[in-house]
Amino acid sequence: MPPTGKPTFESCIDELSAPLHAAFEDIDVWLRSLHPVKFKRQIDKNGEKITYVASEQGLSYQVYISGGVMTHTIWWYILTQGKPETWGRKADNMENTLSYIAKSDSDFAHKLFNSFYKCVGGYGSGCGGKTIYALDGRKVVACHGKLHFNMNLSEFDDVKRFITAVNEISVMGEKNND
Repeated sequence: MPPTGKPTFESCIDELSAPLHAAFEDIDVWLRSLHPVKFKRQIDKNGEKITYVASEQGLSYQVYISGGVMTHTIWWYILTQGKPETWGRKADNMENTLSYIAKSDSDFAHKLFNSFYKCVGGYGSGCGGKTIYALDGRKVVACHGKLHFNMNLSEFDDVKRFITAVNEISVMGEKNND
């Protein structure tokens, strides 16, 4: 953490290996330059999590950099304003995005499908985060619909490929609305 006590993007990634540092800088610039999907970067108060939110799409990309935990996830976030019975997703285009990807690269779509953070039923049947997805006749019960990635450099490319698909779908949506 910097001397001011307020974490910055640079201070969060400063001690990472050179290749990971470069990957984070690259994805940060790339995410914040996308259009029509627009991501806003947020850094938690302890500098252990960097979140990119595309609020119009309801999409979140989170990077966890704390101690021994270094992962990143993509998910269609849950709106939790109001009473719990009113909570829900602004959008959940996971199946549509996976199907879109599968049209050009079925193997990659299945790789993503296998990357879901599996639900272990921690909150029972009333859990607002339990989500069932299907792809090519297979089903998975995912916790919050999160795609989970490790810190392998190739998985940053996977994140970009997924978000590129979301962006392409958004472009098509804009063209259909014109």
